Amino acid sequence: MGYAIVTMNGMNAAYENIYKHDIFNGIVLPEGIDRDTLIDRIMIRAGEFSVRHTDIDYLHAEILNFFLIHNRTFDKWVKALALEYDPIENYNRYEEYEGSGNNSGTSQSNGSDRSTETNTRAAFNSSGYEPYEKSEVSGSSNIGGTNTGNYDDAHTSHVHGNI
Repeated sequence: MGYAIVTMNGMNAAYENIYKHDIFNGIVLPEGIDRDTLIDRIMIRAGEFSVRHTDIDYLHAEILNFFLIHNRTFDKWVKALALEYDPIENYNRYEEYEGSGNNSGTSQSNGSDRSTETNTRAAFNSSGYEPYEKSEVSGSSNIGGTNTGNYDDAHTSHVHGNI
């Protein structure tokens, strides 16, 4: 006893007899994919496989739905394969920044400051420690002022190259 197997080739031939075009009619493909080449490859690789549904119209609807669902993925593949890769330039960043504001402030400082600084070095020809130098600094300060103003900052950079 033999089994009747409905294959993709058979379903496509039956669809062509009824509707006068192949079962892939109406599929949506992104730009960059050749429809005829894709269908030829599908039929060469899967034409002899049995189909899950033997209703021709339902199978056609499944095929249309498959290509609609995966259209974005196919588009990403086409774009990824079209990129030019430069192994020397493996870093590429664009940066833009804008900022503005105002600045105001007052500072006042009064007082005296006294410090002692001692530098100690031993002579190379001495058997014990003897200070080489001692200096003392003293003074007072009176600092004050007002700082006001506006600022605008805009920055654009394009950093690229090899990291």
